[in-house]
Amino acid sequence: MDNRDKILQLVRMRGPLLPSQINKEVKTNVLFASAMLAELVSSGNLAVSNLKIGGSPLYYIRGQEARLESFLNHINEKDQTTYRRLKAERIFYDREQDLLTRVSVRNIKDFAKPLEVEAGDQKFLFWKWYLLSQEEAEQLIKEKLMRMQVLPQQETIAPLPSPVVQEHPQERQESALEVQQTPQPIIQPSIQPATEREQLVQDLERSKRAIFERLQEKTNPKAVVKKPESKQTVLKEKDTSKEKQSALPAEEARVEKNEEQDGDATTAKLDDD
Repeated sequence: MDNRDKILQLVRMRGPLLPSQINKEVKTNVLFASAMLAELVSSGNLAVSNLKIGGSPLYYIRGQEARLESFLNHINEKDQTTYRRLKAERIFYDREQDLLTRVSVRNIKDFAKPLEVEAGDQKFLFWKWYLLSQEEAEQLIKEKLMRMQVLPQQETIAPLPSPVVQEHPQERQESALEVQQTPQPIIQPSIQPATEREQLVQDLERSKRAIFERLQEKTNPKAVVKKPESKQTVLKEKDTSKEKQSALPAEEARVEKNEEQDGDATTAKLDDD
């Protein structure tokens, strides 16, 4: 038989039971037993109580809620008084209770179940004894609302998983064996902002460039740069070339004229001879 089946059979026969009692009967590892109990609760095969005995809850099967009453001596005296009043009156109207009772009724979650009543545009919070049926609770609430002069025809009653008055209790892990784990501090390394890193990189780059330029100046002296000739000199040379070009045709014409004169003179001399 599987250990889960053994646990279910044991709780059916003797529940509600503490985790230590279950571990003793099943004879298994404490961690394994705790894991199996949590699995059975999540699957709905077992129920776990809010009431704690020595820091551990009780495990039981649906239908064994009446047996929880035998563990009332493990809650404080004020909560016991509130439970006895609720059991006698069957329902509580939350606003009619004193502050201590309103706090106490929220502490005994196993024995007090909240009901929210809507009548018109108004809402009323009631508490019912945990073994009182839904039909009986509705009838008692209707009678209460009639005495309060609230029309019962408009009311709708629905069970709530938590009371309307919101509380912020410290969350507790409901498991078979509660293992306290001390969180280890997380040491985060100091990270330099991105802007500072970029500034350092830029400074290093500038230093490298300055050193490189100095080395180049020492190894390669500056070459003498020839200054370009002025525009006036270029224009003067252009004008001179133009004058030379214009003088060439005149010189050629003069030479040709002299040659013609020499030719005529030679011809005349030959005729005389």
